[in-house]
Amino acid sequence: MKSLVPTTPLETLTHHRWAIPIIALLHAGRGAKFVTVANTLHLSRDALTRSLTALLEADWAMRNPGYGHPLRPEYILTTRGARIGAACAELTTWLETHELQEPMLKKWSLPVTLALFGHTRFSKLQRALVGITPRALTLTLDELQTHGLVTREGRDYALSETGLEVSTLAARLETLL
Repeated sequence: MKSLVPTTPLETLTHHRWAIPIIALLHAGRGAKFVTVANTLHLSRDALTRSLTALLEADWAMRNPGYGHPLRPEYILTTRGARIGAACAELTTWLETHELQEPMLKKWSLPVTLALFGHTRFSKLQRALVGITPRALTLTLDELQTHGLVTREGRDYALSETGLEVSTLAARLETLL
């Protein structure tokens, strides 16, 4: 059975759908209140709480110490989070411009596009992505194909031009993690 625990820093980051947009927002505003993040990204309180908890645990974000009311916390990026803030902002802007937030912010989309740099067959992709199940890989590849990010000829998968662009941005982000 595959591990449900993320095995790479990129998998940890993409494990929560809203992590990259939250980091981008905190980077752009040099911090933000909980309610501001929720309203800007149109998130439910629970979804934002889960994502912020993961960002706090991964040391990418923290509560702004000594600022604001305890019931209205503000969050800022840690040194580790600041290192990836600009790359998250660039990726988020690109995804918004190309209207690809929905497919690309899912858990496995960015790791799969990166794995497609060196692997073209399903079995090799699955081996390269240690925590992914065959079902998750199939669904991710199908969705990436539907959105024109991946092509398939016979048994071989490849990135389209658009897929290559987003994969390049993801690779830049991964080098900073």
